[in-house]
Amino acid sequence: MLIIIDLSYIRKFVESNLGIVLTKNTREREYVEARALYFKICRDFTSKSWFEIGKTLGKNHATVIHAVNNVYPVAELDNKRLKHLYSVFEK
Repeated sequence: MLIIIDLSYIRKFVESNLGIVLTKNTREREYVEARALYFKICRDFTSKSWFEIGKTLGKNHATVIHAVNNVYPVAELDNKRLKHLYSVFEK
């Protein structure tokens, strides 16, 4: 089911719940996983393209695809908080 949610709302939700800034230019695990969560929620619950989602954080479409397909599934297994935050949008 596709629900129309504003990308800025999703960004604020993820940043406030995880206490980080998604645009920080770092490869630290917590930031990478948080961005992956943001990309996954945006892709699953909005009608935005890979390009449009990436543009909101200054990333390209390939980064978004990689995060959704490779980073998020691994992060979800290790970090139960990410899984919980994602489940908030499923309801």
